[in-house]
Amino acid sequence: TATTTTTTPMHDLKIETEEEKEPSENRLSMIADGYAVESLEAIVERITSVEHQDVSFTSMCIATYHTFTTIDKLLETLFKRFQRSFEGALESSPSSSCSSSFTASSKGKFVRQSVLNMLKRLMIENGKEFRETKNREMARSFLNEVCADGTNSAQLLAMLDTIERTRYGNTRLLFTLAGTPADPPFFPLRRFVDRTRSFSETRYFHPLRLNMKQLAQQMCLWSHDALIQLTPCDIIGKQAATSKVIHRLKLQHEATSHWVIASILLCETVKDRVKTLRKLIILASNLYKLGNLELFVAVYSAYTHSHIFHLKSTWAVLGSKHKKKHAMTARHKQLYESGKFNQLKKIAFQRVQEGEPCIPVFARIKKTLMYFKLTHPATIQEGASTFINLERQQKMKEVLDMISACQQAAYNFPINPVICGYLLYDLMETQHELGSDEILLRAQQLKEMEELLLKKEKGK
Repeated sequence: TATTTTTTPMHDLKIETEEEKEPSENRLSMIADGYAVESLEAIVERITSVEHQDVSFTSMCIATYHTFTTIDKLLETLFKRFQRSFEGALESSPSSSCSSSFTASSKGKFVRQSVLNMLKRLMIENGKEFRETKNREMARSFLNEVCADGTNSAQLLAMLDTIERTRYGNTRLLFTLAGTPADPPFFPLRRFVDRTRSFSETRYFHPLRLNMKQLAQQMCLWSHDALIQLTPCDIIGKQAATSKVIHRLKLQHEATSHWVIASILLCETVKDRVKTLRKLIILASNLYKLGNLELFVAVYSAYTHSHIFHLKSTWAVLGSKHKKKHAMTARHKQLYESGKFNQLKKIAFQRVQEGEPCIPVFARIKKTLMYFKLTHPATIQEGASTFINLERQQKMKEVLDMISACQQAAYNFPINPVICGYLLYDLMETQHELGSDEILLRAQQLKEMEELLLKKEKGK
């Protein structure tokens, strides 16, 4: 069921479709249990109140606020909550035993500290938002006022300065969970690769001449370099459709697939095509073993593409002379076609649980998030009230937690500047060497040539 939301203000969020079904009993009970709230103010109140010290709820809101509000509105609401703590106008729950042990003064102090802790976590986990001058200066102005009132905000001001100086990567890699600078600091792969490599290095370099395990290791570094720059706002925020990081991940997948197809089609003889195909099957197997499921899918889907699949003579020779590699293809097919990547999803989850590096299949993640959006409306109507559906937010948080775990489990292979330089720059250019029209024409020519070869062999 489709639902639409607006960005202002939170209490005006309404379900616009008249076809929305009545909330189920399960969802109504979740509202009664406090798992759905009516406004952004209610969310901030719950996060910072003495009565509701719920760490998981706070983490969920920090990760998924992009879906129901904007950073500037969230900051404004937090700062208002901070100021109200001085005025003694804080709500309390009469039935809460925790609240009775707090005086008005200590309760206000708790709320102010909770607001500052929330701001710190926002900078650690969503620091990309503070690279915008408006948001950064809004936070800086607030912290300077807080500092003038005697509250220690020096660490948060220093974090803002660090975010302003560093224009790359995910701020989770700039700070520890305590907000101190990370050691060692994060540097993108480009910092280790000299783009102006010598002509001799690039002119005679060909990745398929390498050991496929070594190439797979460098491809894992290449993929992880893009993965660690993902933030929640790139995945579920309003900027997701135009995210440069998402676009880079998509380009990596497309460029790898195009390179695989071009590498096979540019071979002049069946013998060379079999040799190249054999190496690419080994590459896919190594990518799978190393947990780079995204590029495993890219390589497999390319070497089984219709342009390659119709090269009957090539596959016949591979099946007769390289039976083990042909069996690998059957195994890869089973992984690839198992219920929309369900088996690969389980493998990714298992590697995350064991703390092993993993690059998940982003097409699967996208479909999972889309499913949550379709099955869990953004808001729930109960009588005259419209509630933000936090069950939906929790589902999205589980996906974000998995991506975060993949970001933190890094590959420890030494960087090869020549191979990484090829992947970063030259591989992306393969689409210009052999465009889509040229690939289609070349594939048709090879298909006809190999059909003639098979007929001659059968005639003999």
